[in-house]
Amino acid sequence: MPPLSHPTRILCCALAVITAPALWPAPVEAKSAREEVAEKLVLAGRQRMLAEGMAFKLCLTQSGVAAEQSLNELYVMWNVFSWYHAGLRYGNLQLDLSTERDRGVLASWRALDTDWAELKAIYEPAIGGQAVSEADFARAQAITETVSTRATDLVAALRSAYASELGARGFGTALLLDLYERQRMLAEQIAKEVCLIYRGDVTEARRQRLADARRLFTLSLEAFQKGRADAGVPKPPSPEIEAHLQDVQRHWVPADTLSEAAAGGRRPGAAEISAFNTSVDLTLSSMTAAINGLISIQRRAAE
Repeated sequence: MPPLSHPTRILCCALAVITAPALWPAPVEAKSAREEVAEKLVLAGRQRMLAEGMAFKLCLTQSGVAAEQSLNELYVMWNVFSWYHAGLRYGNLQLDLSTERDRGVLASWRALDTDWAELKAIYEPAIGGQAVSEADFARAQAITETVSTRATDLVAALRSAYASELGARGFGTALLLDLYERQRMLAEQIAKEVCLIYRGDVTEARRQRLADARRLFTLSLEAFQKGRADAGVPKPPSPEIEAHLQDVQRHWVPADTLSEAAAGGRRPGAAEISAFNTSVDLTLSSMTAAINGLISIQRRAAE
């Protein structure tokens, strides 16, 4: 366990960013098949954000930027990822998930598990306070991209396996939630790329990955705010969600400005990367609030 100087405060703040409430309230009776599949889709999609977030926090730790806090947040994300990962396969009473039995879903889960095991082995010494070698750091960044892809594959496998349980309406709901969740992943991915450029990785490939993620984040946020019928994205379904999305846009401005400069090849300074980290955290918090609002609306509609 890492040396937590303010564990309660850090844990609460980190979980506020990481976790939205369950898609369905804690039931008196077991969830229906549709409710459970919807929950699994949310959790599997959230793994992408956690994977990118861990890579970002490790980068900050290695760079000495808010190192202790970043290490504590890495520890929280590592635990949440492990909790969700096991629950998606073996079931979890707290998450109200049953054991997964579909062969296609299990194949996707095992592919993710193989890469997660390798990544986990790198993070375990780090959260225990041990130094991470540059070779292991580089390896963690590479594996993170694969883990994010595997999590996306798991979402697709769940949708395919349980299309009949979801139904047309449930499928649309799950897709919209996945897009909202993906926005948090993109924020963490952009943050990771900027941090790596700060460390000196100003290669063309790195800059292009950052530019691509930034473009997708911008286009997606615009679609969330204005609606895009051809992509199945409605306008904000409530004034509260619209306000949260406006907060996302407002908080993202400093991070976007720096990420644009970094994509152009300029290495940020230490003070800039610290302010950038704050901007990203505020953005994630507001996007989480928007997701919570969407989940609440869909929960009420299901009652």
